[in-house]
Amino acid sequence: MEIAIYFVAALLGIFFRYNLGFSQACKFVGTSISSSGSGSGFQDAVTPPFSTNFTLLTWVAIVCVFGFAVYKFGWETFGFAIGAFFVSSVIAGAVVIPKSDSKHFVERIYRSMVSRFADYVKEGDTLRADAMKHLIDKIEANYRDKLIN
Repeated sequence: MEIAIYFVAALLGIFFRYNLGFSQACKFVGTSISSSGSGSGFQDAVTPPFSTNFTLLTWVAIVCVFGFAVYKFGWETFGFAIGAFFVSSVIAGAVVIPKSDSKHFVERIYRSMVSRFADYVKEGDTLRADAMKHLIDKIEANYRDKLIN
């Protein structure tokens, strides 16, 4: 059973690192299309809505798995689970997870923005639709090479 805790902790480390990479990508894209000079630029505007739920789910799962490890198996298992979490997170970040300006993350951000733009148009929210269209145009101009299939 302890091996299952280590496996789940390692898997959560990968989810955590992907989430961290995606957040960094949103900040990178948001600041690259902004001319304001602020630290985050349009990070909040380009971050997809699902990102919040994924982040919360990841953190709740981390707390639950580590809490269960301590409760059921003790501090030693907890320590090894933390180790598995961090090792998998570091390895995933170095080997598997795309970089902040990768085609993968830029396309995910772009598709989310296009989807939100369509929803705003469908709902008749012209103010938000115009703002989103402006940001979409900036992303298309800055990341044309990553959006062409």
